[in-house]
Amino acid sequence: METGKTGKYLKYAIGEIILVVIGILIALSINNWNENRKNTKQGHSLMKELLSEFQLHIGTFDYGLENHIESIENQQKIFNVINLESVGTDSLFDIFGFANIDVNITSNTYEKIKNQGIGKLSENDSLNNAINHFFMERIVLYNKRIDYYLERTKSREKYLNESNLHFKNDLVKAFPMINEEVRKESLLNFIKTPRTQRIIIQSYYDKVSAIEYLIRRKKIWVELMTAIHKELSLTEAKLEPLPSFDKYLDYSITE
Repeated sequence: METGKTGKYLKYAIGEIILVVIGILIALSINNWNENRKNTKQGHSLMKELLSEFQLHIGTFDYGLENHIESIENQQKIFNVINLESVGTDSLFDIFGFANIDVNITSNTYEKIKNQGIGKLSENDSLNNAINHFFMERIVLYNKRIDYYLERTKSREKYLNESNLHFKNDLVKAFPMINEEVRKESLLNFIKTPRTQRIIIQSYYDKVSAIEYLIRRKKIWVELMTAIHKELSLTEAKLEPLPSFDKYLDYSITE
């Protein structure tokens, strides 16, 4: 100040401040870039886990569909018989149309995502929202629907088990043999009761509903898998292609 160089000193000080600020901004930028890169890598790793898990769940869908389709087609064969007495006793049981609908879905990967507090898996917000919506709403509703079918199936099984029908028991040699004519007569009389006939029809339409529902859910699942795979392929050139999931997607029930 004594030598009249205040202006030069201020310019120098301001320059130093600007350089420090620029250095801080660059450091923050590099840190953010590293953090984003780490988050992206983690998000992509979790999306790959989701894809692997999804493929297992698709197998669960196909298992449920296969059971229902086989059951409904066997049931239809009996429906088309004019004289039930001409059907073998064991085949007659197909008329009840029992099928395994125990195909609830859980997701260990999504639970891991929530537990780690990860808000998004990619820079694609539309995809992030679709994944969250899928697990927070669609899977919850799906499992409730499957539980509904399960309860109805268990109710019908209970009714059948309490019917006092003569079931085949020649597996154990010490058990008394059951006269086949008596066994068939008791089954035919049971089938002819109004309540049993209602239950048979209910089981058929429950399977129709379940098959259509499972196919719709599978299509939604495949669409989400395809979207995730597409997002991953933007940055990973060697990503394995998805297998075909077309099985049963075009299946239609014929009366």
